[in-house]
Amino acid sequence: MRELRTNGEQGEILFCRPDFIDTTKLYQILRGVIRLTPEDFKNVYSHFRRSFKQSGDNDFVWRRVSVVRRKLRPIRATCPGIDLPSWIEAPNSDQTLVILGQDPLRDEDSQDRVVIGTPYSFHSAARRESYPSSKYWDAIHHLHRVGFNLYLTDVRKFWSKETSKATSRAINAPASDQINKAILQKELDLIAPRDDSRVVVVALGREASLALNMPFPGIRSKAKIEKRDGRLVLRVMHLSGIAQHWRAVYLKTHGMNPTSGSVGIAKIIVTAIKRFRAQGEREQPGVRTTIRQWAPSPARPADSEAPSL
Repeated sequence: MRELRTNGEQGEILFCRPDFIDTTKLYQILRGVIRLTPEDFKNVYSHFRRSFKQSGDNDFVWRRVSVVRRKLRPIRATCPGIDLPSWIEAPNSDQTLVILGQDPLRDEDSQDRVVIGTPYSFHSAARRESYPSSKYWDAIHHLHRVGFNLYLTDVRKFWSKETSKATSRAINAPASDQINKAILQKELDLIAPRDDSRVVVVALGREASLALNMPFPGIRSKAKIEKRDGRLVLRVMHLSGIAQHWRAVYLKTHGMNPTSGSVGIAKIIVTAIKRFRAQGEREQPGVRTTIRQWAPSPARPADSEAPSL
């Protein structure tokens, strides 16, 4: 399977490049979800980078379910899954979006092993070309081609059939909600620091909006950037095509072709950001309201708890 490249000057799509974010801090954050060793953490992301370019026999990583933090999972978890965050770099870009999804849906029949992947299975070359991941990829690829760096993560870090049905103690326990919110907050502190107007957090749908303590504005409300807890937040409809009728209404409300699907929502994101920038230029002439690219992490001394991806 060929290696993906963008059109124009963007060049090769750089997926989970090790020095694009502070992976040492990210590892420490994710230890609140899954207990991987530094070496295993490094190997998992190495596996993802390989499968992004070309799928193998199994693009996902399997580990004992016991490595998942106990308060996040029920005693018996069917089809357990975790999505580790992924990031996609647009070379020479100074703009970054943090994309918040819902949870790591799985269909593999397992109870003793957790299936580790990335949001929307973008690490898998084969999945990106298959429905439904292909529809999500169409939107994300559009944002990348426009010139955005992207960081993708789920607001709920663990999924199983039991948690999906909201019948397990873990999913209903305040402790589980608190853990998910705390981990998300740490991710945002790392990727989108407060009072940094150069990063936009994009919440896809109701659950992602609620994770930011914000209700979803509704399908007949036009998307706009708002400031929340010192961050720029944009709430839009989820990319899923399940509610096609309502998505068509949402797209039409924004002046988009009602059949444009997930790419139409990506265009809504771009339009909202352009509108925000234009307003900033009118209010502060000469002040560029762009979004900063993450700076590569500085060199760090060797540390057994600081994996180098």
